[in-house]
Amino acid sequence: KTREKIADARVQKRLQLRKQAKQTGALKNCKAFNMLADASINHIIDLMNYEKIEQDKIMCKQGEVADCMYLLMKGKVKITVNTLKVASLGKFEVFGESVLFASGDANDPSRFRSATVVAVDELEVLTLTSKDLQTLIQSGDLDQKCVEHLSKVAKERKELNVSLQNQSTSLQQKGGEKN
Repeated sequence: KTREKIADARVQKRLQLRKQAKQTGALKNCKAFNMLADASINHIIDLMNYEKIEQDKIMCKQGEVADCMYLLMKGKVKITVNTLKVASLGKFEVFGESVLFASGDANDPSRFRSATVVAVDELEVLTLTSKDLQTLIQSGDLDQKCVEHLSKVAKERKELNVSLQNQSTSLQQKGGEKN
């Protein structure tokens, strides 16, 4: 009975957060999703899963294989590239979406995290896997224009992260030269 209550509470929380994400237009705040029709947004949110993440947990580690994107519903995260803090994200912000467009090629850089993300607070997130996105595309719930837009934004973010990695490496090398 205890397990059933816990499972039921998780389902209720997932449904509550999905409803909140739809009502607030949370995905529309993200450049990757801001041009999508409400129906497409709702289909995406309906496939998202709920996770609760402890404070200080590393959610994504730079260089590791990626498997999902995140929509922050509660809490904040810190993003670092080569140990250099590059951003903080909070409620209703999205990260990790480039994985949604990775090819099956093992060498595709989109398959790997370009930054490390750490939970600053206890988090509540909704997640979407690339497999779930492919289900939406195949069902026609996301049209080609939407997919092209999502791909373009993911590519831009990836290029920005590579640029930040290069800057960070350059700064670290210069710091090493002074010692």
